[in-house]
Amino acid sequence: MARIPLGPKIRSRRKEQGLTQATLASEVGISASYMNLIEQDKRQIGGSLLNRLAEKLAYPIEELTGESDRHVIEDLEEIAADPLLRPLMMDARSAADLAGKNPLWAKAMVTIYRAYLDQSRSVMALTDRLNQDPFLAESVHAMLSHVTAIRSTSEILDQENELSPEQAARFHGILSSESQKLSDVSMTLNTWFDASNIGTRSETPTEEVEDLFSSHNNYFAELETAATGLSKKITKGERVLEGDMSEFARHKLGVLINHEATLPAEISRLGKLSAWDPDNKTLTLLSTAAPANRRFLVARLIAELSLGDKIDALLDSSPVLTTEASRERARHALSAYTASAMLLPYDNFLETARSVRFDIDALCQQFSVTYEQVCQRLVALRRQGNEGVPFALMQTDPSGSTTKRFPLPQLPLPRHGSACPLWAIYSAFQTPGRTVRQIVRFPDQSRFVFVARSIGKLSVTFHEPEFMHSILLAYDVLYADDVVYSDGLDLGHADNVTDVGPNCRLCPREDCQFRQEDPILQTLEATAVP
Repeated sequence: MARIPLGPKIRSRRKEQGLTQATLASEVGISASYMNLIEQDKRQIGGSLLNRLAEKLAYPIEELTGESDRHVIEDLEEIAADPLLRPLMMDARSAADLAGKNPLWAKAMVTIYRAYLDQSRSVMALTDRLNQDPFLAESVHAMLSHVTAIRSTSEILDQENELSPEQAARFHGILSSESQKLSDVSMTLNTWFDASNIGTRSETPTEEVEDLFSSHNNYFAELETAATGLSKKITKGERVLEGDMSEFARHKLGVLINHEATLPAEISRLGKLSAWDPDNKTLTLLSTAAPANRRFLVARLIAELSLGDKIDALLDSSPVLTTEASRERARHALSAYTASAMLLPYDNFLETARSVRFDIDALCQQFSVTYEQVCQRLVALRRQGNEGVPFALMQTDPSGSTTKRFPLPQLPLPRHGSACPLWAIYSAFQTPGRTVRQIVRFPDQSRFVFVARSIGKLSVTFHEPEFMHSILLAYDVLYADDVVYSDGLDLGHADNVTDVGPNCRLCPREDCQFRQEDPILQTLEATAVP
């Protein structure tokens, strides 16, 4: 939960532009002494002052606030949590300090650590194969058999004066045959040991897509603009309806959209609710799917087919996508983002959200969308100069695995494994469909309001079980007055606050009775301030 130091960044940028403290202070409307405190990182800044400083220094706001450095900080904290480095007793705050003051060194450390993990996991994978792969056991046994046969035959041939010419010729044939078989087994094993077949990666495609969204602060201006233009082509009304999209898809894209009771098994499925046949350009939707889900699926396909060039341009310009699997997953995610922008237009959605104080259920009714679709759109309201409340989002399945995450600079979310067991996202599973609210305090005394709900993805057929997942929205208590979920919560009473941590490995609260693992990082004092 360490805060990213802004002062050194501001001072460095000011000096690059040849400005004095007094000059910059005057231009943003503060005193020179206050500017000095800011640059020494003794004063926290935000809101309009932060925007004015970013504008005067021509500093992208996401870079200044460290939004773009967030994944680097998380990676540094992961490095510090490695059991190999436990004796160093590293302070969690130093991760943010390093990323803020020496970003290139921080990225270099992460790069080296990733390479170390890749090699370590390759060794582990190879070791596992050596111990368990039946092919290896069979090949080694065959090799030993051929070596034994060659040795026995050679010993017999060594006594050639006692053999008839016919016998010697037969044993020479055996020797040649066994030698060829030994060579074949050796070549097969050589291929098996090829490093290209055992390489592993420390960063998954999902994590690289998360880094892509993080580097854009969860907001893609070009896709928002393109979505608005595409919506105007589809309908002249305020809402993009499924019927309008189906007509557009048929007449403009040559795509036929069918509704069937079952999905065809022979074509590619897009989840449980739809199937896409690219050869015949046919999208099949389950007739039993909820209307909101059908609208989203049609919008996503239209976005992918109509705006593929813009999406590919974003993929090509991103340095974080290193594999084709990452690019494909990112293409799917950006198509979904564009579909969300079509169904929930930025200005209209934000205005409505403010009017209902970000009431998720009210927004679901107003726009005829699902709870999950509203939550994902809320975290994308990051247009500079017209932002919504900064929300973090996390989604988990019943096993505790994090399946989706959109963190905040002040609220990192677990990249691997589960979060603190006290977080409301887990207790929400006990009351499906009901909203669970929670005021939490982290070891650095930062406080957030957590809003969680578990939702069941309805079974498509009788034989399929209902699958539950839990969604968490989180916001800083500074925005409590703007959000309906703060109503009735006594934010100032210590008894209403739950002391939590990021997860057990990174939490310094040694006296926590819910701890599952020993703490690795020695961080801030865990003494709560009433």
